[in-house]
Amino acid sequence: EGLAQVSDSGELEQIIKTLVENNPSQFDEYKQGNMKMFNFFVGQVMKQTKGRANPAQVKSILENF
Repeated sequence: EGLAQVSDSGELEQIIKTLVENNPSQFDEYKQGNMKMFNFFVGQVMKQTKGRANPAQVKSILENF
């Protein structure tokens, strides 16, 4: 119970949007091709969802953000 995977794209998009707003310089670095920053954002989403986010979905949303 409470361990269901978070795969609601609306919820994940909101988390990512907030992270991008709170970390603009890291997002700029990611957009310039710094894959460490891509992993930073994926890690932050996983942290906020206590590891329950669907990683493939997080990556897909981030790539299209």
